[in-house]
Amino acid sequence: MSNSVSERLAPTAVAVSPATPRRLVAAALLLLLAATGFAVVQNSGRIPGGGVALPKVLWLAFALYYWFLLPLVFTLDTRVSSGLRRAFRLFLINMGARAVIELWMMYISLNWHPYYGIAHDVFSIVLITVLLLAHARAGRPARLLFYTLPVMGLMFMVEIGFVFYLLNHVATGTEPIYFVPDSAQHRGVLGVSWGVVALLAAHMGWLFKRGLHGTVER
Repeated sequence: MSNSVSERLAPTAVAVSPATPRRLVAAALLLLLAATGFAVVQNSGRIPGGGVALPKVLWLAFALYYWFLLPLVFTLDTRVSSGLRRAFRLFLINMGARAVIELWMMYISLNWHPYYGIAHDVFSIVLITVLLLAHARAGRPARLLFYTLPVMGLMFMVEIGFVFYLLNHVATGTEPIYFVPDSAQHRGVLGVSWGVVALLAAHMGWLFKRGLHGTVER
């Protein structure tokens, strides 16, 4: 492959606003506090869904961070190109619609079924694929998009696996169960959850250190 072709296919670096890393750190800290409060309330038995183990709380926190907060912060960054902000905005609208519907069905109408979540996970994977292909075909793909959206897509795949485990090994009664509890019988999937959380933490650290720097894409 010639140098010119290699350069054309190479992802373009994106320099984000200096405020973006600070916003992402602040969002992570607020989410950690919120996750702690959620775990206390969920494990108290005062709301539907059953107990939740620590690695599942951390997995939920990372899911919210990658699927909501990252695209929101990048959408608000005016140094990111309009095309990239539009892609993150579309993804955020997709997730925002799910959040409203899912939370209502889980805690108000009590008619949520995990298959609904699986269907949306598949749709989100398709949406991510379309967004990546659209930007790749438009020219030089941007690193910021390719550093984040594939990870988000892989997380949906992991989530599908976790949901099938929940259906087959946890939510076997009539009561609504939304999470895997801290139990020895679930140590296998909880171990996998710890591994996924560790990988996401490593990716987040790399993103902060290397992935948010470069030249502005035009």
